[in-house]
Amino acid sequence: MKTKLRNIILFILLLLKTITLYSASLSLKISSSKRYKHVTASIKQYPNSYQHKNIDKLWGGMFEKICKNKKKSIITNIEEKNLKFRINHLNKQSKIKILKYNTMVHASIESYLRMSKYIGKMLYLATFYFPMIEKKLEYHHLPKELKYIAILESSLNPYATSIMGAKGLWQFMYETGKIYGLKMNQIHDDRIDPIKSTEAACRYFRYLYDKIKNWELVLYAYNIGPKKINKILKNRAYNKQENWKILNSLLPKITKNYITRFIAIHYLMNYYKEHNIPYG
Repeated sequence: MKTKLRNIILFILLLLKTITLYSASLSLKISSSKRYKHVTASIKQYPNSYQHKNIDKLWGGMFEKICKNKKKSIITNIEEKNLKFRINHLNKQSKIKILKYNTMVHASIESYLRMSKYIGKMLYLATFYFPMIEKKLEYHHLPKELKYIAILESSLNPYATSIMGAKGLWQFMYETGKIYGLKMNQIHDDRIDPIKSTEAACRYFRYLYDKIKNWELVLYAYNIGPKKINKILKNRAYNKQENWKILNSLLPKITKNYITRFIAIHYLMNYYKEHNIPYG
């Protein structure tokens, strides 16, 4: 009888111990779950804080995936109405007023978007060169958007050299560089000096605009030289209304796209965030 009673008591004690351990385990699980949700929400809100990086270490790296930012895909297609609106907005802010939408511009922008790494690199290099270029342009009373010409000419590479022998950020030919005070010899070449070449480019832009009085033609003249543009100006059929028609008949094919690419670069350097293009 005593043995039976003792066995019953031991069974009851064992059952109570099991219940107690289960309750403690359940409580710990709930508490852990709450802490997980709390820390998860906190890290999502402040993913880069030093404090949460340490929390991540303490929790054995379980929040590593939460802390990592997902790379957004580059938006390469743009609706016509959105692009027209944005280009029109940029043109209103522009001092040269040549930013216009057309199908060639649209195609050029989407083509550049497929080279998002290139645009990202230009954004990065622009942080070094654009402040100096803008200061020079302002000193010479020139529109600041002319800075984008340096991207078209050299991709912001001061050591860039063309097959024709043009050098530097602004791709000066030897003869033109000499005219604008750039010193060049077998040892030294001012064309690869970003500051000196930018000063020369600003003086050249000033000369071209004072002579031509048309920013669209100034950009073409910078690309192929003022002599070719003079032929257009002397053409009896030339007038403002037939500008594009005359240009298309007289300019080399590669030069016809110069303004188109200028507008495309101008757009992307201002609306890169809308296309998820990262720096660098």
